[in-house]
Amino acid sequence: MLRELQREFASELGARIATLQEAIDRNDLDEARTLAHRLYGTAGSYGMTSVSTFAGELEQAVLCASDQIPARLYALQVAATEAIANALDQGPTS
Repeated sequence: MLRELQREFASELGARIATLQEAIDRNDLDEARTLAHRLYGTAGSYGMTSVSTFAGELEQAVLCASDQIPARLYALQVAATEAIANALDQGPTS
């Protein structure tokens, strides 16, 4: 059951990050922080530690309006791409 939930979350991860990027592009930092925080918690719950870590770092960068936001967003995108591939490669559970 957990693996199925992980796969479902992974299949939505790209869209979640695109929404996060749109908020950053609009300079809606409150929305971006909220989205990053949700991603941090949810990814952690599903065992996607690298996604969770980078989402947390992005949340902190947004909170401080840091010039590191683009770099943190990129790191999150890379981690998400890897997490998606890993989750989808595991196949269904028996």
